[in-house]
Amino acid sequence: MVLIKKIRVIIFCFGVFFCLSIRAAGQYEAAPMTESQFRRALNIDYIVLFTDDPGKRRLRIFANVVYDDLQFLKEDSLFKAEYRVTFSLLDAKGGYITGDRIDKTIVTRDYYATNSRSQYDWVEANFDLAPGNYKLILDLVDTDSRSSDRAEREIKVSSFKEEDILVAGPILLDTVMVDENNNVSLTPSISGTVFTGEKNIWVYFEVMCREYPADVSVTYHLIDSKGGERLTGDFSRHIESAVLRDKFRLDLGEFNFDDYQLVLKVEQGKKQTSKTKKFRIHWPELPPTIRDLDNAIEQLTYIATERDITRLKVDYEGRRLEMFLEYWRKWAKTEAEAFNLMEEYYRRIYESNQYFSEGGWKSDRGHVYVLYGPPGEIERHPYDIYSKAYEVWYYLEDNRQFIFVDEGGFGDYRLRSPLWQN
Repeated sequence: MVLIKKIRVIIFCFGVFFCLSIRAAGQYEAAPMTESQFRRALNIDYIVLFTDDPGKRRLRIFANVVYDDLQFLKEDSLFKAEYRVTFSLLDAKGGYITGDRIDKTIVTRDYYATNSRSQYDWVEANFDLAPGNYKLILDLVDTDSRSSDRAEREIKVSSFKEEDILVAGPILLDTVMVDENNNVSLTPSISGTVFTGEKNIWVYFEVMCREYPADVSVTYHLIDSKGGERLTGDFSRHIESAVLRDKFRLDLGEFNFDDYQLVLKVEQGKKQTSKTKKFRIHWPELPPTIRDLDNAIEQLTYIATERDITRLKVDYEGRRLEMFLEYWRKWAKTEAEAFNLMEEYYRRIYESNQYFSEGGWKSDRGHVYVLYGPPGEIERHPYDIYSKAYEVWYYLEDNRQFIFVDEGGFGDYRLRSPLWQN
């Protein structure tokens, strides 16, 4: 059984490297992916701040680019990557209003930094806007590889005429500095709205009141994906001018992988307003399709031995993530290759869960899909009075085929012969 598992790993590794260069053209189309699931190169966040002009707001945009998502070229003893970010702002009708273009160069002497997912470069753009609805488009181009990425956001700039109290933000950041002159320096996180959960983060926000001086109360609630309240807190502030610029720390050290939302509520007497910020806790060393490390370890069953899985399930002195990454590194020469293998494997897990209603990645069709990827051709035979429905999957490059039969007539397709005999 161990030998079979090792053979499966070898098959998978060769299959993944082939798939990374040429994806087989099967009859399955990938399910729609959300931006947060598979977008890697461009991570963005923004905040609409108050200005001295009551008729204007300042849009501050942060774009972060992870080193591993850029192509570095060696020049003498240095490694250099170049990229361009273009910011475009459109009005509600799609008309171009304004924009900015920033060219950046990253230089490092450390080869391992070029494959790092914890090091990043970031750019910032600022625009002063009148109240209204806008569309923000960011385009990133890697100058050397010519690979590109795009992110879009819908932005609403509220008018102070409509409210007695307004909140700008909140935004989650690595560091925040507010000097004695109320100048604000904001440093974004590595992945915009994605955090590691290994440290505290700063929450920055602003409050504008029509009446001041005044006292305001601030309450925040951290809600997980199941609606459970995981963290709450409150404090009060005295406002001496029209705008309060403030911050507080949010302790994420005890939280696991999940989608969260931070609800910030501000009250001034009977007047109140609230804002919500959505974010995710995720480790940058893992692909975005891994949302739970326990599940990810269980999903190794097709390529790992039972001994490997049992060992990974035990958190030896908090080293489970490190051990999980070490497992993948042993199948690759570099960390970048290991990440690509892992990313492809769990992408197939995700796609199997979308395609195969009879059990997702645990089904027979999911099993083959995870190990071999999308088939080059699928021959479908629907149910009729004389025979059961069945499918034949052809992997032309490997000269392999798999036959799945709907044994019960309810879409429960079973592999007709054992996988290892194919």
